[in-house]
Amino acid sequence: MLHRSFLFYLLALRACNLSVVVAQTSGDIGPVNAAGSSVDLGNGSWNVTGSGSDIWGYTDSFHFLHFNKSNDLTVTVFSENFEQTYRWAKAGLQIRESLDKKAAHASLFITGHQYAAMQWRSVFGQSSSSSHTVLYTHNAWLRLTKEGNKFTSYYKTGDDLVYTK
Repeated sequence: MLHRSFLFYLLALRACNLSVVVAQTSGDIGPVNAAGSSVDLGNGSWNVTGSGSDIWGYTDSFHFLHFNKSNDLTVTVFSENFEQTYRWAKAGLQIRESLDKKAAHASLFITGHQYAAMQWRSVFGQSSSSSHTVLYTHNAWLRLTKEGNKFTSYYKTGDDLVYTK
């Protein structure tokens, strides 16, 4: 049951629709090569950098910026200045059961491959699953919603007026 919190993590995200939330903490999950950092740039904008092996498989390793939120939510961010360090490097949104490296989660990322990737781990400690589409850019709007136990991801690029589900 993913309802305890949502996290923003990794490289350079400018947050939107977050004027009523306050960041709770910033940190690393799992073993990372170098400690990450999160800087509040004002006006709901954050620069988040980090390292780690991946958010995939049975365990995760990454940096996050954490906002407490329970119940239903919609979170939207614009990803920009994404530094492609690896083809599966990721920046984006995550709704996570806990801060444990094996926690269940629903995530939407921009990847080094220029994909919009929806990834999830349905049960603590089980393997991850994913679905993705090519965006041909690292600059994109990402939106992740939670309604009850249903998670939906959306993205849009450039001057698109409508989000793609």
